[in-house]
Amino acid sequence: MTLLQGEELLHIGRLHPIIFLPPIGIGFAGIAAFLYLIDRAAAGPGQATRLVIFGVICISLILGLGSCIRYISTEFSVTTKRVLVKTGFISRRVLEFRLQKVEGISIEQGVLGRILDYGNITVVGAGGSKECFTLIANPMKCRQEVLAQMDRLGV
Repeated sequence: MTLLQGEELLHIGRLHPIIFLPPIGIGFAGIAAFLYLIDRAAAGPGQATRLVIFGVICISLILGLGSCIRYISTEFSVTTKRVLVKTGFISRRVLEFRLQKVEGISIEQGVLGRILDYGNITVVGAGGSKECFTLIANPMKCRQEVLAQMDRLGV
């Protein structure tokens, strides 16, 4: 991240590891189905069954790779002057909110989000522009950092 002159990084927020749940679940389902079929059939599963299970496991690996890239390439940062959000690996999306232009920041967390500490952060900028960022780990910490810095700046 490139900082402005006199700017300091206060907080870096990341996506929550919950984004890995779907590929892990699909992978375990494929492995469990394979083990179940081996146990049930004396001769082992048929060729078509093995191909389907292999396909399910490959899909989970592809989804897992996508989740890894998304996890590594997404960042929610708070500095002494700005709120920055960077997403994307090949195509990049960077959103920048000057703290003086932030009108509000809200958090949405469901029951599972409260338990596992993840949620959606919505930043409202000047003029009513809204940007929502999903599955952010520890969203209350991000919000507190933004509000604390806004308070320091007298915004």
